[in-house]
Amino acid sequence: MKSYQIIKVISFLVLLLFLNSCATSNTSIQTPPPDMPLKALTVSTIQGISFTEEENCTRIRIEGSEALETPFYKLVSDPLVKKIAEVKREEETVKEKETELPPPELKKEGTPPVEKAAAPETLKKAKEILNVSLDRKKDSITYNIVADGALGNYNVFKMDSPPRLVLDIWEVGTRYPKHPIKTQNPFIKKVRIGQHPDKLRFVFECLTPQLPPYQINRMDEKLMVSFGNVLMETRKEEPKKEEAKKEEEKPIPELKKAEKVAPPVEEKRAPEPQVTKRVEEEKKVAEEAPSEKVYTGRKLSLDFKDADIKNILRLIAEVSNFNIIAGDDVTGKITMRLADVPWDQALDVILQARSLGMTKVGNVIRIAPLNALKKEIQAELEAKRAKEKLEDLVTELIPVNYATAKEVQPQVKSILSDRGDVKVDDRTNILIVKDIARNIVAAKNLVKSLDTKTPQVLIEARIVEANLTFQRELGISWGLEIGGGKATLKGGLSDNRLVDLPAEPKTGAGSAGILEFLFTRGTIRDLDMAISAHEIRGDVKIISSPKIATLDNKEASIEQGLRIPYLRLTTEGTVTTEFIDANLKLTVTPHVTNDGNIKLSIKAKKDAPDTSIVVQGVPSIDKKEAITEVLIKDSGVVAIAGIYTIEKNIQDEGIPLFKKIPVLGWLFKREAKEDKRKDLLIFISPKIIKDVV
Repeated sequence: MKSYQIIKVISFLVLLLFLNSCATSNTSIQTPPPDMPLKALTVSTIQGISFTEEENCTRIRIEGSEALETPFYKLVSDPLVKKIAEVKREEETVKEKETELPPPELKKEGTPPVEKAAAPETLKKAKEILNVSLDRKKDSITYNIVADGALGNYNVFKMDSPPRLVLDIWEVGTRYPKHPIKTQNPFIKKVRIGQHPDKLRFVFECLTPQLPPYQINRMDEKLMVSFGNVLMETRKEEPKKEEAKKEEEKPIPELKKAEKVAPPVEEKRAPEPQVTKRVEEEKKVAEEAPSEKVYTGRKLSLDFKDADIKNILRLIAEVSNFNIIAGDDVTGKITMRLADVPWDQALDVILQARSLGMTKVGNVIRIAPLNALKKEIQAELEAKRAKEKLEDLVTELIPVNYATAKEVQPQVKSILSDRGDVKVDDRTNILIVKDIARNIVAAKNLVKSLDTKTPQVLIEARIVEANLTFQRELGISWGLEIGGGKATLKGGLSDNRLVDLPAEPKTGAGSAGILEFLFTRGTIRDLDMAISAHEIRGDVKIISSPKIATLDNKEASIEQGLRIPYLRLTTEGTVTTEFIDANLKLTVTPHVTNDGNIKLSIKAKKDAPDTSIVVQGVPSIDKKEAITEVLIKDSGVVAIAGIYTIEKNIQDEGIPLFKKIPVLGWLFKREAKEDKRKDLLIFISPKIIKDVV
């Protein structure tokens, strides 16, 4: 019995020693050393989204600027769009680190606890701009706009004359001084800063005639505006970023070989017409090219194969912020590839490809087949006509003040319905219109537009005539008697004259002056010489100024002058007295244009008797006339016609050979010179007569 108890005690001691050795062995669970740092979290921004249609699903690929190690997002199920919702980074960071580290069963005393990495704080929305700095490079410059938080939405648009770039940052103020920023660079002259109630505006004024290439990048609290050769720099930096991404990214499962990745959908902000000048520029472009539609929607890129058109429309609705409704009759699939196209242009192309149309009411767009829309329009017109046939007729008297009621009647008749009628009361110049109420209002507005006061025009003409005449006559007559002894020599002409070439003025020019002297000496018993000369100058100016006033588009004439009688032999052999007009007459028809100019149809005539030519006691008629059409500004003056004539006449009469002897030749010739100059100018000056209050 004792031996049994001894064995039992020894066995118990051996078991106890065995258990103690197991408990004190070195095989303990290792905890991570205290100096092992946790991997820091990186913030990744979305740079591109691509869609790929597959047989039973649509694959959406989201590309970030940094490696997406752990998904800080959750997917909300939707038939078309997967929306990304942010989750608190602290909770996700704690869960991620707990799953990465093995759970320790034992913990040694003295081992410091492992500190978890703090999640980066989310930037708050910016309220103010703190600073604007400038970075210069060899062939580009960059303006860094720094705020006190993450910058929100912004708009950018270009303006011409002078070239400038306008940047609007919404819902921010500024601590930076608002005076212009002037720097020395080859691209930008200065930057103006303006504060508005809902935005802050930066205006970059260019030095060059055209706006240089520019690029705008947003990075959290900073907005970088670059000018110059920015595209080349961006292309050089892209390969470096891609290499860095490949090193940081974890291996992801490869896509199927047959799977195509579409280009990312890039949403670019189109310039919004929020400035008055911008609206005016768009209106000018629309007027210059009315056949071309201007697309201003956000730009996107799409690549689909055999995609359901309803899904495409829903995607466009998401991008455009419009509500799109498509009925059951909008069906079919579409294959397309669009790169950097405004969403409204993409929508038009898709609708044309499927023979669809759209109607827009407010922010709702309804899509339907073209035939259905045409039927709806036709049904609306028929319902409108049917309603018109059921409406009661109304009679209205419309007075006409300036126009004639009969002249306005056809225009009013054209806008009435089939049941309508219009009559004229000539005594009171009133239109009697009978039709439905809506057409009566339209008839009143039409009469009000047509029945305007006819402008009056005062036309003044000036007919200026200037006549210059010059006439000169030189002549000589002489004879002699020589006798000595038995011989005597006398002149052979009358009065013993050898040469008889006196000055002979023309009819009505007066008589010539004569200088005569006698000389006797020796054998020259009698030398008789008479020099005759005549000169006349004339300067005549005649100004005629007819003036007349008339209404717009009404012909008017004014006439003043003489009626010259003359005898005329009839076929019966009798003599009758008739008259011919020699008068001044102005006939004109004005038309006042909408821009204030005056169009004139003019006939100006001046007939005067010419006493230099008389036939049977009746003088001839010197006729001057101008007929033309001109366009003149109000109160302007224009010369509508002008005639300038010069008549020169030189006559040399004398004895051949002898008249060509130098100096002595004047004893054997006479000379006559005549110079006549006539100048005629016709001026017209119209003026619109305005009411004097």
